[in-house]
Amino acid sequence: MAWYIIILCLFLNGIIATRNDINLENLLKRMENYEKKIVKLEMEVQKMSVIEKEAAELRKIVQGNSRPQRFLLDEGPGVAFSAYKSASFDAPSFGVKHTLIYDLVECNVGNGYENFTGIFRASAPGTYAFTWTVCASGDVNSEIGVELVIDSKVHGSIYVDSETHGEEHCSTGFVIHTIKTGDVVYTRSQGAGHEGTIRSDQYTRTTFSGWLLFY
Repeated sequence: MAWYIIILCLFLNGIIATRNDINLENLLKRMENYEKKIVKLEMEVQKMSVIEKEAAELRKIVQGNSRPQRFLLDEGPGVAFSAYKSASFDAPSFGVKHTLIYDLVECNVGNGYENFTGIFRASAPGTYAFTWTVCASGDVNSEIGVELVIDSKVHGSIYVDSETHGEEHCSTGFVIHTIKTGDVVYTRSQGAGHEGTIRSDQYTRTTFSGWLLFY
């Protein structure tokens, strides 16, 4: 009987040892898997750290280069002008590529507009707005085309035509453009074919205006 008990004990110890070996092997495998996951997480953390640093550098660059552009200037010299023709004139006598001279000045901040030449000279660089209006008399069939010239290039064009007697027609152009100091801006007639009378009096005006929006 004693030997039977001894054999049974040895058998049970073998089973327990085998189970312990199996459990230990499983634990080792799980530890290896966890270690691999930890290594991957550490690599991801390093990548995120690099991305955060790059993002911070980009934010500094953007914040350093970006400057809000305001339509109402709070620094630097202001520039604005507005002028109109003091009297009506015959369109055929106006000629081809002839500069319109707006001789009466209502506003000339910065003294950039010359009322004896009809030319505006930019005293400061920046983005400007320009508008011009031409009116055709309805007494006769009147028509004319007028274009805006900036630094020797045409950047806008309008055409006005009073087709029937008694109709007063006006046309307005509007251009926004960035120019340099010293650039000249003016309006001039287009090609041939001008007819009738271009009107500018107490009832309607042929005008030219411009102002600096921002630097």
